Amino acid sequence: MTPQDVIDLMIGLDLDIDKDALSNDATLESFGIDSLDLFSLLVEIESKTGKKILDDEVAQLTTINEIVNYFS
Repeated sequence: MTPQDVIDLMIGLDLDIDKDALSNDATLESFGIDSLDLFSLLVEIESKTGKKILDDEVAQLTTINEIVNYFS
């Protein structure tokens, strides 16, 4: 999983985000991603990678880089 993969999934899920403002280190919240959007994104990533995320670890995934590092 690469940062571009995460960005592509975010765009593919039709999340209401500013695609030009995407940055690997910016918080997902700064993109306007709420908890429901994050849930949808993580479910999609889980299905692509086959790796499940533990509920208590979701709060730690606040940037694209953190998601990439977790699922790599």
